Amino acid sequence: MAACPHWPILVRYPQILELIHPVDHADIKIVESTKPLRPFVAAMFSYSPAWVRMLFAVRIVLAWLMRLENPSGDRRALTAEDVPMQVNGRLRFFSVVLAKANEYWLAEAADGHLRGILGVASEPLPQGRWRHHVMTLVSYRDQRGPIYFNLIRPFHHLLVWAMARAGAR
Repeated sequence: MAACPHWPILVRYPQILELIHPVDHADIKIVESTKPLRPFVAAMFSYSPAWVRMLFAVRIVLAWLMRLENPSGDRRALTAEDVPMQVNGRLRFFSVVLAKANEYWLAEAADGHLRGILGVASEPLPQGRWRHHVMTLVSYRDQRGPIYFNLIRPFHHLLVWAMARAGAR
């Protein structure tokens, strides 16, 4: 997949484009909020209704069947200060790969079958508002990668949209 030149926000950040290429799946969801980057990311990662907890329980079974790692999920509510801005900082089972205050935050979760990056690029708008571009980048590492991701893809889209909307509230 090409580096998604139709995402105008990425033109500003060539360092993000370097992380993206090559990638097997990329998507972006855009929301607006009064929250700047770190509080937005904290609210996104704090989103944990019953249906999300159920999806993660199902994922445990799928991971076992496919012999994948099964990261534990700390589900406590986060504050902006809990969002690390340094490379290799940890948030849940993600490790920060690129971050700049009030501009972007990208973190990866890697396993034997795939590497996934969840990121947010933020742009200021008038009247104290922010536009957040929530992106997912996936690279397959072995033959299990596309099988696993295609099984979870519909739920991935629902979950990331819900997380983005929760972050914006």
